[in-house]
Amino acid sequence: MTPATAHAHASQLELRTPLRVSALALEAIMKKRNIEAHINATAANSSLVVLGAHHFGQRTAPRNEENDDLFVVQLAKKLVWRRILLVEASPLVAAELQRSLVENPDAYATPPERIVVRNVGICAEGAGTSVLPFYTLAARQRSLDWRLPSFTDQFGSFRRVHVGKHLPDVVSWMDRHWGKQHNWTVAALDAMVEQHDVQCRSLGDELTASLGRAPPAILMVDVEGSDCRIVAGLDLCRTHPWLVRYEHKHCAAQPDGSAWIERAHATMARGCADANVAYGRPLVWGGKTFSGDDTYFLRVS
Repeated sequence: MTPATAHAHASQLELRTPLRVSALALEAIMKKRNIEAHINATAANSSLVVLGAHHFGQRTAPRNEENDDLFVVQLAKKLVWRRILLVEASPLVAAELQRSLVENPDAYATPPERIVVRNVGICAEGAGTSVLPFYTLAARQRSLDWRLPSFTDQFGSFRRVHVGKHLPDVVSWMDRHWGKQHNWTVAALDAMVEQHDVQCRSLGDELTASLGRAPPAILMVDVEGSDCRIVAGLDLCRTHPWLVRYEHKHCAAQPDGSAWIERAHATMARGCADANVAYGRPLVWGGKTFSGDDTYFLRVS
């Protein structure tokens, strides 16, 4: 599909019905409705929310790695938001993120006092607030081995088995990059898995408590396999985000397969929000291509 064809296709779309469209058609819709200008204009009264913030927007020393959705990072760094909410369940990573924001107060256009780091986990809607054991791989922090990849401490979960299944990935990465010059094994990494008590609350409760009257315009979800569950439980009629980004690749692991997304579409179709979806395709905006593994909901009402 050529850009002209995509634009023509987008102009004919019945936007009251949720649609599956290509990233190219999505870009055309964004341009036609001038969504970028709208987000720019509403940022001052809205929030950008990142669930599973990890080291969001920060390059982790000493490898200078960045493992974020560059599209959302760009929105975070260039616009002045009323509030930026960074939610990270791992106490160790949340502390590092908070420290990096203090050390780099000019990392975002938004003033530091409007950026909030919350060390909480996101549980199912209606589950209330509780304190649960959270498991995190603390190998980088405890061993001070700078050779370990930055994604090592992103394997955090309320289920220890979820952390354990990723340990071979770290060993394989070390084998590829360091060969026999390292002595990390699955057993050695497993000994570095720590348990911390972490507060867990629903997304709705967290947004209400942390954002006040600054509704989320952008919502990025990256919570180690629970993305689809959280997005499916999101009350879009209540929160009205303009853009929701999550990793669609985890949806197949949900108990009811892909049916959850149809329910999300049904919620959107009740007149509270129109949406278009780019399934697992690169989002192209402003001549740049972003994250091919992700899915984007775009509200265009």
